[in-house]
Amino acid sequence: MPISEAQHKNVIQELQTYLRYISFQNKEIPRVEPTGVYNARTRDAVTMFQSLYNLPVTGTVDEETWNAIYSVYREIEAYLSAVTAISPFPDRDFQICEGDSGATVFILQALINEIADHYSNIPPVNITGICDPQTETAVKALQQTAGLPPTGVIDDRTWDALATLYNVKSYMDWATS
Repeated sequence: MPISEAQHKNVIQELQTYLRYISFQNKEIPRVEPTGVYNARTRDAVTMFQSLYNLPVTGTVDEETWNAIYSVYREIEAYLSAVTAISPFPDRDFQICEGDSGATVFILQALINEIADHYSNIPPVNITGICDPQTETAVKALQQTAGLPPTGVIDDRTWDALATLYNVKSYMDWATS
């Protein structure tokens, strides 16, 4: 049964999401944006993945390549989920916006500064405990890095993305030390 153009785009976007996640662990794999368009950057990431994981290097995704990408993605996801130790974000409906303050904002800013060293597109912030314009700008960059809409508002999805980026950074620091 043929798939629609929208379904095809969703499959490519899912592939790009997996490759992006893997690229946080393995810097040899080019970082791709999950756009749903199989572009040259996506082909390069697939080619590098195939080369690194001893698959036929074609730049196209067959069943063997798809299964290998998904398997590596799940291994990383399982590892990072297992190392999540604290959850200072109050609840799923909580949000932090510009002007908010408190301990959670302080933790947010500290975590942003930790990952800013690893992700050059995320700027460091002053740790004040107040969600100021500088923090909002860094949050937008974090959201873009994680493939989320760049709203500048810290919600549960943004917090989870922050935790994942922090865990990936911590893992990479550990793996290279």
